[in-house]
Amino acid sequence: MNVLMISLGDSILSHMGGEAYARHQAYAKALGSIDMIVFSPLKHKFTNKHDENLSIYPTRSLHMLTFVYDALKIARRIVQHKKIDVITTQDPFGTALIGYFLKKKYGIPLHIQNHSSFLKNPLWIQEKPLLFTLFHWILHWVLPKADRLRVVNKMEKQKYCDILKILPEKIDVAPVPLHVDFWKKTPSLNELQCFQNEYTMDINKPTLSWVGRVADVKNLDYLFGVIAHIETTTPVNFLLACEKEPYHVYFKMLEKKYHVQPIYLGFLEHTKLRTMYYVSDVYVHTSNYEGFGRVIADAQACGVPVVTRNTDGAHDIIENENSGFIVHGDEKMFAESVLKLVHDKQKMDEMRSYAKEMMHKFDYEKMFDATIDSIRKTYCV
Repeated sequence: MNVLMISLGDSILSHMGGEAYARHQAYAKALGSIDMIVFSPLKHKFTNKHDENLSIYPTRSLHMLTFVYDALKIARRIVQHKKIDVITTQDPFGTALIGYFLKKKYGIPLHIQNHSSFLKNPLWIQEKPLLFTLFHWILHWVLPKADRLRVVNKMEKQKYCDILKILPEKIDVAPVPLHVDFWKKTPSLNELQCFQNEYTMDINKPTLSWVGRVADVKNLDYLFGVIAHIETTTPVNFLLACEKEPYHVYFKMLEKKYHVQPIYLGFLEHTKLRTMYYVSDVYVHTSNYEGFGRVIADAQACGVPVVTRNTDGAHDIIENENSGFIVHGDEKMFAESVLKLVHDKQKMDEMRSYAKEMMHKFDYEKMFDATIDSIRKTYCV
């Protein structure tokens, strides 16, 4: 089976030995072959990469506006030299439009993926009202034209059915595969102590952690507000695992506004990130919206109770009040949920055990096979 994949990001080319590249290699091997077209600015100077079953073609576009034309030109060359069985796109906007144009021209079945929660999401549209309103219109128009669709949470699937009137049997729920066994492996006592010493943590304080990229959707203002409420009664180690230097001024503003001093960890590779989870009492997640919530799943697999805002993805991972809390409310209500845990060791221990045990449902092989099956079923329409 030959699959043509259209993707927005070229980070897969800058991290050739990374997890995403390895995962797509495995997808290609399982399917037969993948020819992957990725949006890539000309200044990045990436060239085509060919592996045994995976070929990656950067568009080398002068501008995002020329991406559609550049991708169609590359796709035309691929289709002329190879029979393509399925087109799959990595988002329901620009890449989905490219996929639809190719479907109309060549009669190839179209599979559209959505890794977030965009449908009927005012918080997303508020980030860039003009652009994202246009994207929302594209989404409404193009999704019903797909032969099959993949989403990463059940609530997004339900919205596809209710709002777009797409048949449920055409929609697959398949989160990104998670290496549960890696996260379940407990670090040694020495590793935990070394981590605490390296970052001068106070072992007599509860530890709260957060990891992610700095972006509007992550709502770090809300996060700092939560910590400020907590520290009115309970001082904590507040661990932030993210890139700090490009956002130095922004973080200084948040520190001054909320009188909160995080422990900045910077970017952590996976082994050290796992250690961070294991020294944490509670993982706090304050995103405005989330497709799946990969870091929530990672934390739960490590046995860390999670307190999160009410997002679509959270409901597929957390069992509310059993492995964490899903909060409907403001910073004060969120802080109260965290304090309820840190002051109840028995409840926290119960949640740790429950979280770790329930994460088997996100086994890597199960999620990997679900993604592959979704693409294969597109070929069978």
